[in-house]
Amino acid sequence: MRNPTPDLEWDAENLPRSKTFNDIYYSAADALAESDHVFIDGNRLLERWQQAATGHGVFCVGEIGFGAGLNFLNTWHQWNRQPKEQRGNRQLHYIGFEQFPLALSELERLYENWPILSDECKLFLQCYQAASRGWHRFNLAPDVYLDLLYGDAIEELSSRSLLDGKMDAWFVDGFSPKLNSKLWSPELFALLAEHSHTGCTLATYSAAGEVRRGLEAAGFAVTRETGFGNKRHMLTASLNQEAFDSKQKPARQLTGPWFLTPNTGPKDTSDEKHAVIIGAGIAGACCAHALAKRHWQVTVLERTQQIAAGATGIPQLALRLRLFQQANPEALFHLQAYLYAIQLYAEISKTSAAWQQSGVLQLPGALNKAGVLNPNKIAELYPSEIVRLASSAEFPDIKFPDGNNAGYWFPQGGWGDAIAVCESLLGHKRIDLQLNTEVTTLVRDGSYWLALDPGANRLARAPIVIIAAGDRLQTFEQTQELPLQTSPGQSSLVESDNALDHIDFVISGARSIFPPFNNHRTVSASYRQQPDHTETRDEDDAANLHAFNSTIAGSEKYSSHLAGSQVAVRANTPDRVPLVGMAPDIPAMRIQYAGLARNAQQQYSEPGSYHHGLYLSAAHGSTGFTSSPLAGEYLASLITGSCLPLNQQLMNLLNPARFVIQDLKKQRI
Repeated sequence: MRNPTPDLEWDAENLPRSKTFNDIYYSAADALAESDHVFIDGNRLLERWQQAATGHGVFCVGEIGFGAGLNFLNTWHQWNRQPKEQRGNRQLHYIGFEQFPLALSELERLYENWPILSDECKLFLQCYQAASRGWHRFNLAPDVYLDLLYGDAIEELSSRSLLDGKMDAWFVDGFSPKLNSKLWSPELFALLAEHSHTGCTLATYSAAGEVRRGLEAAGFAVTRETGFGNKRHMLTASLNQEAFDSKQKPARQLTGPWFLTPNTGPKDTSDEKHAVIIGAGIAGACCAHALAKRHWQVTVLERTQQIAAGATGIPQLALRLRLFQQANPEALFHLQAYLYAIQLYAEISKTSAAWQQSGVLQLPGALNKAGVLNPNKIAELYPSEIVRLASSAEFPDIKFPDGNNAGYWFPQGGWGDAIAVCESLLGHKRIDLQLNTEVTTLVRDGSYWLALDPGANRLARAPIVIIAAGDRLQTFEQTQELPLQTSPGQSSLVESDNALDHIDFVISGARSIFPPFNNHRTVSASYRQQPDHTETRDEDDAANLHAFNSTIAGSEKYSSHLAGSQVAVRANTPDRVPLVGMAPDIPAMRIQYAGLARNAQQQYSEPGSYHHGLYLSAAHGSTGFTSSPLAGEYLASLITGSCLPLNQQLMNLLNPARFVIQDLKKQRI
């Protein structure tokens, strides 16, 4: 999952050249002026933004060949120059495709050339990630989103869901067609058209005949314009829907039509932009925050008298990456979730002490009890900026288990004050939090959902409901058949002592041991096989204390006193992947895909049956502090019809309907 790095050389003007493609990144004459002429003016962006001044939607720009991000930074800069009243509640969403992203140090060197963009450059560099492949989302401002899709542009475009947001403008800025022909192929142009709104514009510095013919063949109406500098011509284009519809297009291979959910589309009226979220833990708080940022009104219903009362309610939660030894979809999801969570919590830390990026040391065997991780495979798969091998010599106060002398160090990991993190996320002005409010029934009322209490009294009414309380899924008729495993776990508070204060990072071993917080360290957590045993037990405290003393050298004389303990219930799925997506109509799907029980290879083309407007972010297990932020962002994007932060493969991985299909194929129904 590492990203290949570009092979660069720098000229006398401090501009990079690709040695691989033997081509320049930018015009030596005036790179910023070229960006204005070709892409800003070529797509008539300023004019179009002014025409849509009263809108409340999202303007999407896609770029093929993100490079060092000059076109994005310039677009953002031009967006910021609009008066705030003109921008209204609209958002700019920019998607950059890049196979060879530049290193942070190379960007810093290059950005010295563009002082007029210094504000945008500074904010971008603060969150830039280039070390790992996959899709990376950055919320750079309240109204500016950036997605960087690292990999082959054709592969990444092909992996986008049919439900994903379509582009309003394209920047085609790859290296010269003569030097990088794949990035200017008819296959790519067809994908650009497929992922475009009617009337979507396109601009490129190239005026090559094969480029013009390829765009026209894909359904674009193409115009040759005056080029920049010494380039005589360039091309602009707009998508002609009638021409696009008339083209012969290869059929998409629907390997999992049951995972295609109804396209609810964006909700633009004030009456519809309302969601109810059940559960005020980290999963619910992340969903609420992501929707509120998109100008939705959110009602959060929590059955207890405080937020983060469930599994989130452990005083300290660790942000750590679950490691894998091969680059499968599950490994990619956890990596993307980890990197996105780092961003979200870093944003919280600007106004709250709820998040501490202390680093995390994972000891051998932790989180991977089925087998010891192979350090060579980990080093080959993950960038060292994310995780590196850590020797016992670096951590003399830590007892490495079973004679092992190496663990894994996550420099960007850390821990959060669970309640304070949820308070920060739920503190948005568009979020209405209602405690002591128990929902036991969900009833469909036309295009709305009614949330009812045990006495069948109406608590809330909205077109969208998200169930974000994993241990409550089996309460509701619509979700009671989803497989769920619950396991209580007891956390203990150990009195802190100054002699151990230098151990100020999270240790993930037989238990997770946290840095001092309010004069205590959290030791978390035991696992119980009995889901109904939720009382605190002395033997669990003793086991936690034993783990503490077995991990930190010399801790015995400082940890004789326990200051308290707490039991929280984790909810997991059988495959340990959370349930994130629209809730499937399980009885209907069993009928719809009954043929799979007779022939697991039977082909279907119709999408699955789902409960419209009912979504889940649940069963995150012991990694919910890591996976919930991206899950919330994904659901908010799906609900509002925005560009999605996950490709179709990862959406399928998380889709709650996977268990219905698995049971049918294995004849368990």
